[in-house]
Amino acid sequence: LMNAIVAAGTEQSAGIGQVGQTITQMERATQQNAALAAEVVAATHALSAEAARLATLVDEREENAAFASSITAEEDREEHRSMRRLGGARRGELGGGGTGDDVSRLGA
Repeated sequence: LMNAIVAAGTEQSAGIGQVGQTITQMERATQQNAALAAEVVAATHALSAEAARLATLVDEREENAAFASSITAEEDREEHRSMRRLGGARRGELGGGGTGDDVSRLGA
C-alpha cells in the first residue's frame, strides 16, 4: 500500500510539474502576443500619420493644379483678347473687314 501511495504521489508531482511548464509556456506566448500587439498598434499609428501626410500632399497638389489651371485659363483669355485687338488693328490697316480678300487688296 505504501508503494502505491508513493507511486501515486510521484505521478501527481510529475503531472503538477507538467502543468507548471505548460503555464510557463502560455505566459511566454501571452507576453509575445502582447509585444506583437504593441508593435501592431505602433505601426498602425505610424501608417495613419503617413496616410494623413499623403492626403495633405494630395490636397495641396490638387489645389496647386486648380490654381495653375485658373491662371492658364485667364492667360488664354487674355491672349485671345490681345489677338482679337491685334487682328482688328490689322484688318483696319488693310482697309478690309476681314473677309478673306485682304491679301488681294495689298496687290499680291
